[in-house]
Amino acid sequence: KLKKFDDKDLKSFQYEKNPKKLRVGFFSADLRTHSVTKFIEETLKILKQNNFEIIAFSNNNLGSDDLTTERLKEIFHEWYDIIKLSDLEVINLIRDKKINMLFDLTGYSTGNRCEIFKNKSAPLQISWCGYCNSSGIKEMDYLIADQNLIKKEEESNYSEKIIRLPKIWNSHFLISSKIEVNELPAIKNKFITFGSFNNYGKLSDDAIETWSKILKNNNSKLILKSSVHDHQLVRDNIMSKFKKNGIEENKIIFMERLKSNEEHLKLYNKIDISLDTFPFCGATTTFESLWMGVPTITLSGKIFNSKFGVSINENLNLNNFIAKDKFDYIEKTNLVSSDLNNLTKIRKSLRSLVMDSALFDNKNLGLNLGKILKDKWNTFSKLNKNL
Repeated sequence: KLKKFDDKDLKSFQYEKNPKKLRVGFFSADLRTHSVTKFIEETLKILKQNNFEIIAFSNNNLGSDDLTTERLKEIFHEWYDIIKLSDLEVINLIRDKKINMLFDLTGYSTGNRCEIFKNKSAPLQISWCGYCNSSGIKEMDYLIADQNLIKKEEESNYSEKIIRLPKIWNSHFLISSKIEVNELPAIKNKFITFGSFNNYGKLSDDAIETWSKILKNNNSKLILKSSVHDHQLVRDNIMSKFKKNGIEENKIIFMERLKSNEEHLKLYNKIDISLDTFPFCGATTTFESLWMGVPTITLSGKIFNSKFGVSINENLNLNNFIAKDKFDYIEKTNLVSSDLNNLTKIRKSLRSLVMDSALFDNKNLGLNLGKILKDKWNTFSKLNKNL
């Protein structure tokens, strides 16, 4: 369904085969305050410091640029707003700017421009961060993952070749340490408070059924909060599903979306354990939860975006919080929620643990990514001597 343009309408590639600095483009519709920028901002700085020219092709909606956008503009060497340009114009712009490699940070998410990649805007094209699954576009050369997300035997499920970063596929920029981690709420409450701040669109029927069994087994409550789809009709629909599974309304607490990120993070001080959604796991929410001392129970799935939590918890050696199936998810949740002493120890040590881990190690991730990009370009140049 993606339009393929006639070659006569496309400009020839202008890239240098052996540039002093590789020119790396980044396409995104989310170069603003958004989860994607929390993962790429510091990495971009590392690439810039290590002999890369980084160029932004921003498809931000008109009027959506904000303070984050302004910060990013200071990092990129060049910035092009493309929202008003046609796909053909964007492809020719990218080719004209001598881009060696082009990152897609959007995939099929809102604001995507998949035709740009279908028509090979750059010699090498890489999917990363914004859409963590296969594009199915054969012109997309690589997909960035790690050893926990895509196993060797699973590579045939992806149209792209897999680039594995050494420890984790993404690193988050440091969150404010001014927001303190409090005492385990269960000590004062005398009951366990579970929480999920994932988008309501991720609350599958399977997850609700599984969480309902957990709530029945524990003296507990569940706090839900979403950054999107948060209106009464959706809440009523979610609540009706819990009721069908035998859960009374007083067990479920819906929280409003808050104005500031700081207020949002402080809400984790009400939660003892986060419950990850499945089959589409949380990523940003899990990073934030761990930062606030709240461990996340996650269920390992079969594809990239079903294994975010696995990769995150593996990097922290929190194997007791990784479930292999729904039964194991319930069993592990019951086990960890029954040991308040252990939960207290985890809560007190988690922030230090994550700060010393790959989760927030932007420097090493950036250096490793840079080395891989140079290696991939060198391989490409050797295989395409006549181009």
